[in-house]
Amino acid sequence: MQEKLQTENIEQNKLPKFEYGKGAGFSDWSKVAHSLKNTSLISTLERMEPQNGNPKLNPHHAIAIRLEELRLPIQSFISMPIKEFLETPENHLGELKDGDYYFASIIPGTHLAHEASSERLIEFVDSFHRNNSTINPEIYISHNGIPVMSGHVIVKNDKSPNTIYAEFTNGNFNAFHRGIHSPEIIARRSLEHRIEWEFRNTLKPRGENWQTDELFECNGGVKLTRAEMAERAYETIQTIPKDGDHYLPGYYEVLLEKVGKTGTRTAFIEAINQPSQTL
Repeated sequence: MQEKLQTENIEQNKLPKFEYGKGAGFSDWSKVAHSLKNTSLISTLERMEPQNGNPKLNPHHAIAIRLEELRLPIQSFISMPIKEFLETPENHLGELKDGDYYFASIIPGTHLAHEASSERLIEFVDSFHRNNSTINPEIYISHNGIPVMSGHVIVKNDKSPNTIYAEFTNGNFNAFHRGIHSPEIIARRSLEHRIEWEFRNTLKPRGENWQTDELFECNGGVKLTRAEMAERAYETIQTIPKDGDHYLPGYYEVLLEKVGKTGTRTAFIEAINQPSQTL
């Protein structure tokens, strides 16, 4: 759910109208996390919850730190107090890798989700600062490639080799992530070393053989065969920390971002692991 905030002030300053995302209340999520005894989620929410109006670590920055600690590939990002960013915004944006669009988060519920123009990104940040000049929150900005594929990976804490179940889509990530459409690619590993693949919906093969030369258009216009999609999904799973055949148990969200015309790069955007789960 989204709503427009401070529209009148933005119009007076002749700046574009920006969409501000509005999420669920943190107190509600905290109650759910405590009821489920999910210590990782509790810890994340505590970092996200502002206290006494003081600037705190941006929640997306907190997630990036956790992912870096797991040595997972992540999106290129910068994060700093908003006033520091506005002193030399172009210089800071120049630190980011090439991408198709920017994502910017100022405080929970205030973000710019998909903007191709660095100029409009700076206008977004500047408009927030001029209308909220008494606070100086940390801003998080990433420069992302269009997600050609995306997925959820669940790794169980059972026997070695432990169970892996993954769902991938070659369509829009948000629609898949929110359950609007089901995944086209399923990957399973149980007690065997090899991963088994299943293709559904538009990718369902006519016969038993799915390793054909048939091309399918993925999100962002990239055309790949089923085998190429499976290969890239497999390479992504391989980036999860492991000790031999035992992968780090947890829940992972991942994007395969577009690079060039047909290339992709893996970028994890979430990993939920219990603190005791280390390799």
